[in-house]
Amino acid sequence: MLLCAFGSLIAAIIVGFFTSYIASSFSKNTRKKIFSKVEALGMAEVKKFSVSSLITRTTNDITQIEMLVSMGLQLLIKAPITAIWAITKILNKSWQWSAATGVAVVILLITVSLIIAIVLPRFKKVQKLIDKLNNVTRENLTGIRVVRAFNAEEYQTNKFEDTNKDLTNLQTFN
Repeated sequence: MLLCAFGSLIAAIIVGFFTSYIASSFSKNTRKKIFSKVEALGMAEVKKFSVSSLITRTTNDITQIEMLVSMGLQLLIKAPITAIWAITKILNKSWQWSAATGVAVVILLITVSLIIAIVLPRFKKVQKLIDKLNNVTRENLTGIRVVRAFNAEEYQTNKFEDTNKDLTNLQTFN
């Protein structure tokens, strides 16, 4: 039993290393391609996007995709092996255990589908609010002299706090 546990640990470490390497290489290449694409855009095309949106796309979005690739690869490698091993062990015991496992898998699939249906619309809203927060922060940083000249620090602080509060409330399901 200890040998199986140790073997599983070693396999998990190896899979984790390779999936992290693949995900980080993918995100590095994707960032490079996005940067090259943005650099190649004409002024008319650049004006269609906000700078804060481009910043979010090249940082936050790529990080999210990197995590998705890493976790997805781990699931694609480890989950089938574990599932096949578990099913072969269960099938040798009794049909009741097999039926219970089937019901559990159906419940799990329904639950995951519901979670995805709830999360995806919220995720789109979060992305828009992150863009807005980046825009407010960028405005404050690039216009710091103007803000100070017109004594608008309190206005800028309130503007940032409102946007930050909206993002926080959305992410905490308030």
